[in-house]
Amino acid sequence: MKRIFTLLIATMLLLLSIQNLKAQTLNNIPCTGFNVDIVADSATTSTASTNAFVDNGFCVFVDNTFTSGSGSICTTTGVYTTSMPTTGGSGLTYNLQPANGNNAMQFTTNATSGTLYLVNPLPCTSLYFLAALGEGGAIAGVPSNTTVTVTFTDLTTQQFTGIIINDWSSIPTAGSVSLNNTKRSTSTTCSVSLGNYFHESSVMNISTANQSKKISSVSFSATQTGGNGTFNVFALAGVTPASFQTITFPTIPFKLTTTLPFALNATATSGLPVSYTVISGPATITNDSIVNLTGTAGTVTIKAYQNGNVPQYDTATAVITSFQVLDPSLVFPTLEARHPLAGNVYMPTLSKIQLAAISNIDDAPLITVHQVNFIIDGGSPIPAHDFGNLHYTAWWQPSTYGPHTIVITSTSNFGKVTSNTVNVNVVATSVDTTATTFNAVWLNSSITTNKATFDLPSFIGAYDSIYATLSVTCPSGGCGTWDHTANVEVKSHEGNWLEIIRYITPYATACSHVISVNDYMSLLCGRVTFRVNCTTYDNGYLYTLTFTYKSGTPIFKYSQVTQIWRGNYDFGHYGNLEPVSIYNYTYPTGVLSSKLKLTSTGHMGPNNTGNAAEFYDATHHIHVNNVDSFAQHNWQVCNPNPDHCSPQSGTWQYNRAGWCPGSIAHPFDYDFTQYIASNNIALQYVFSPGYVDQCSAYYPGCVTSSSCTCSDGLNPFLVVACNLINFFNDAPPDPVVPGIKEAKNFGIAVYPNPSNGEFNLTANNKPDNICNVTIYNLMGNVVKQFQWNGENTTFNLSNSASGVYILKVSNKDKIEVKKLMLR
Repeated sequence: MKRIFTLLIATMLLLLSIQNLKAQTLNNIPCTGFNVDIVADSATTSTASTNAFVDNGFCVFVDNTFTSGSGSICTTTGVYTTSMPTTGGSGLTYNLQPANGNNAMQFTTNATSGTLYLVNPLPCTSLYFLAALGEGGAIAGVPSNTTVTVTFTDLTTQQFTGIIINDWSSIPTAGSVSLNNTKRSTSTTCSVSLGNYFHESSVMNISTANQSKKISSVSFSATQTGGNGTFNVFALAGVTPASFQTITFPTIPFKLTTTLPFALNATATSGLPVSYTVISGPATITNDSIVNLTGTAGTVTIKAYQNGNVPQYDTATAVITSFQVLDPSLVFPTLEARHPLAGNVYMPTLSKIQLAAISNIDDAPLITVHQVNFIIDGGSPIPAHDFGNLHYTAWWQPSTYGPHTIVITSTSNFGKVTSNTVNVNVVATSVDTTATTFNAVWLNSSITTNKATFDLPSFIGAYDSIYATLSVTCPSGGCGTWDHTANVEVKSHEGNWLEIIRYITPYATACSHVISVNDYMSLLCGRVTFRVNCTTYDNGYLYTLTFTYKSGTPIFKYSQVTQIWRGNYDFGHYGNLEPVSIYNYTYPTGVLSSKLKLTSTGHMGPNNTGNAAEFYDATHHIHVNNVDSFAQHNWQVCNPNPDHCSPQSGTWQYNRAGWCPGSIAHPFDYDFTQYIASNNIALQYVFSPGYVDQCSAYYPGCVTSSSCTCSDGLNPFLVVACNLINFFNDAPPDPVVPGIKEAKNFGIAVYPNPSNGEFNLTANNKPDNICNVTIYNLMGNVVKQFQWNGENTTFNLSNSASGVYILKVSNKDKIEVKKLMLR
């Protein structure tokens, strides 16, 4: 019996004469109405990146960014991309919807129908569509009987009946195109298979009487005798009359009231010149296509039109676009104090204190934050360090105890200033205190993350210990029944997300856990943003996080955290046995003590050799400067439960690779103080050299066992979070994003930001020399590079994982950095 998952790609193909093909144009047709996401993408499970099955209950497509949460690309060939060529008939290449959004119009073949709406109505002599039939339990070989209804702008219709879309297994293999699919599951390892999906030729001619009419929508309905599968439409195309022409009018980016006249660049498919008119807004048009701004802010709306030259070309449908004109004298930065906060600042000895703020200019490309300053008691401004991610810090040495006034100013690149005043009282005596952050926050199958900002004490050297208490309680309907990985992240005052707690949920049991977070002391002061995360597929838990501060003199006043490794890495992958990259680190001045803090938990099993990584007793190694320096016996005894969370249901009592259900995964601490004097070190995390997953398609001569088969395609993996923590008794130097120097302003702007992948890059002050544009992830790795002359341009990161990136623009004169947010 064939797999439940069945897929057919069918296209409507028109048999045209050579003469007609020369006179007519085959076009992909932009539409709306795509209602489901059936393409797994990004570094996550397939269920987290999709919202529907392609076949009503089993599989989804994959694209070339899909890593299923395991840290490795699952496949690089036969994937869903931005286009799909046919191999017969017209040879049309279809433009597909983005992999990270709704990419199909789906309906069940026996119940409903669906409609695609043309973004710009147009006439056609013939239509094509790209479709996939998923059985979802139907009888193999049963075709669908499809009806297509074309609706014109005058509300008349033309219907095509009896279009047969055969079951994919019943189609001859000639003209096939292969796509990869995976199970739509919670698995965090790859389970990708290759399927052949076939194209069929079918003619759907628009009647002569209707060929001059513009099509506004195309509706589909299908029945499948004996089946209850899904019908998916991915794209629409058509042959337009020879006299038809369309206009392409590129988006006009934001402008300033001071922007010089600029030319419009719309084009018509006929090649005839396009004309323009200002419908509304502070602008005029001269010399046919030159826009002159009047110096007033507002929205400019422009129409592009082409009246044709009948009988050769008909009048084109006009295209209207709008853009914003910004007055920089009216745009002010936003500004928020992060440390210290108003009120008492606990400081047993007068010491330097970190000043921190967040500043931004929202929704105003070309207008940027130029400088943030801190002014203490009316003195000289203290310039802030700009981390390129909206976060700014500086250091201040109070000269006396008592009240002080801190004025924070943020200045735009056009001189507009926002200020914020914080009145503090520096005191020598601290008091024990407790601060609750998340309070009964519910994470479940629908809500897997929660981010919020909380106010914590402001201090330097006032507490010798800080404890975090994480309590998980049962929501209405009961606790989650399975063990899932959760964590708590904190955003530093330098703007970096850092994991401070790794937690594994218990089996249907409420528990409470305590862990020392002394090493993260300098992160846990002032106004701080936290995230709590847990991808679960059950009812989940309520999370409460409380910090207890105990007064006393710490060994060191300051700590500084650098993330070394963070991610999911395949374990025992024959093609990549050591997947963790070497990290090169340079110690800053003033470090008195140093510690490597490593949390590494093994997951997946038993579909691999040795029931790894969850139940595999492994010893990994830390190499420093190519020397095997530390061993990590990554094995946790779970009975008795290390956090006293027992009894539980399920298999909580079995030992595991670095974790136990219902407990915090306690990190491994390694003393790195001996390496401070060497200044530069190379760090490598070496997985247990004795383990290879032999039950894998990647292993030559794959070996099956009682617990796994070579068709499983599942790899064990380790979830790793590793931080290097340095300790100081004087203010540490400001950390620098790898490869990025202190920023100077070109006045660049990047928008939209956040983006689903495509970003626009502009500059208020065009550089004198060609610039190099480099985009880094937060590990300091380069993900994209190109040269730029300062003109408006676009770049795309859709093949990269969601998250935060740093963009650096540099030439021989200047450097500027920006933070990018990729959804």
